[in-house]
Amino acid sequence: MTILTVALCVLLSGCIFNQAPPQEAFDAADPTAEAVFQSFNTGDYGQFSAYLTDPMKKGVNESSFMDIRNQIHDKYGNYTSKPAPQGSVINGYNNFFYDAQFEKGTLKIRLVMNPDNQSLVDGLWFPNGI
Repeated sequence: MTILTVALCVLLSGCIFNQAPPQEAFDAADPTAEAVFQSFNTGDYGQFSAYLTDPMKKGVNESSFMDIRNQIHDKYGNYTSKPAPQGSVINGYNNFFYDAQFEKGTLKIRLVMNPDNQSLVDGLWFPNGI
């Protein structure tokens, strides 16, 4: 009985982890991602921070944004486009994994969207570094 219970818990947690976000979450994330990625071209912190939750704004101030932006720009050049992302719900947050296209190559970017306002970023990662 214990093995069956553990197996069921593992199976169910795997299904929850691998669940795709609903279409409306993809629809909300798309313009946010585009604006965030475009801000890497312009260096416009106002444009970038307009899509961040308050805790993210505290974690990524204008100075740290410019450091990130400059690293991206130096290594990858300007952002050019993004294909449709892969999406997954992880711990109740919609996660979108982009292979963002830049002049000098592809940069993997993970956006974690706020569950209450699906147009706001709660997390930003570069899984392979910048």
